[in-house]
Amino acid sequence: VDLFVNTLGFGLDPKSANNLNTETGVVFVNCGSCQLHLNDYAEYCQRMEQLQNDNGAQQNTDNSLPLYEIGLRYNDLSLLKEKLSEQTGNSCSYEIDERGGREMVRIADTYGRMFVARESTSSNVDQDCNSKNPTISSICQQKVIHNNEKDIAQHGKTIAEKYGTEPTSASCRGMDYIEFFVPVSQNDNGKTVTKIAAFYDFFFDAPTSVANDGTSHIAIIGFGKIDDDGRA
Repeated sequence: VDLFVNTLGFGLDPKSANNLNTETGVVFVNCGSCQLHLNDYAEYCQRMEQLQNDNGAQQNTDNSLPLYEIGLRYNDLSLLKEKLSEQTGNSCSYEIDERGGREMVRIADTYGRMFVARESTSSNVDQDCNSKNPTISSICQQKVIHNNEKDIAQHGKTIAEKYGTEPTSASCRGMDYIEFFVPVSQNDNGKTVTKIAAFYDFFFDAPTSVANDGTSHIAIIGFGKIDDDGRA
């Protein structure tokens, strides 16, 4: 929880305050309109580790490919890098990647989750919810605990002072994408990703497309606000 709230700029969901106090259950951390569920149950962690090993064995020999990654959006990466450099302990590892002409920070936590942080481009910076063209992230903000008198009274001084946040340039603005690998047979030839795209198209009316990057077949599923160029 410390990593996500104090370093990555997430906010603690009010529903999780009691779970932190009692050290039971799942903890929710929020960024923009998005939410992550953190679970440290031994059985869950062992299952995650097993999936990591099983899928890693089925991937290409390129060990740099993560099992999955989550794209995070920030207004200012320099503040995130400063936070990462100040962290203590072994809560995560990170590296700065400047390939492709756009800086990104790759962050791996102790559970094997991979996050890729990028700065918002000028056309995608979140607009205020009162502006003429607000984004979904500015309208559908998840609630978070703040370090103020109201939340201190409701959730306790320890929780509010330790995890209470205020929106700053270092805050995570939301999740831009989730990318994960799907194990398939050698003769699958794109059948699985086509079915995945059809599922989201039919049940969620999501814009979908299937492509091949020269290495593997990819199902691209859009969500939220879709720009003129087709990007979510």
